[in-house]
Amino acid sequence: MAPQDAARAALDQKMNELDHSQGLPVSSSTAPISSSIPTVVSQQTGMPNPPSQVTAVVPGKELGLDSIEAPYVPITAAQEAQLDNLLARYKANEITPLEYHKQRAAILTRHQP
Repeated sequence: MAPQDAARAALDQKMNELDHSQGLPVSSSTAPISSSIPTVVSQQTGMPNPPSQVTAVVPGKELGLDSIEAPYVPITAAQEAQLDNLLARYKANEITPLEYHKQRAAILTRHQP
């Protein structure tokens, strides 16, 4: 018996001993635990159907609170076009992150009549 097989057998034996001492049921297979998402089995095909609706976990939802929306940022169409152009240049690695942030701040602080 290879050392790895002997170690595995010893580990399995120890795990069974621990399970018995704690009163837990012993499983002979090492199958993964099923997910907590319930599946609905179709009566026509016998195949599981995916959940019909996925609900997002939103903090405060169980308290009846609405989600918080980001505040409106008043920028002009020209500023938005400049920011889009700047972001494209940054994503293309034409400018450094420092240059991007400096130029972005300059665009947002310009007074637009």
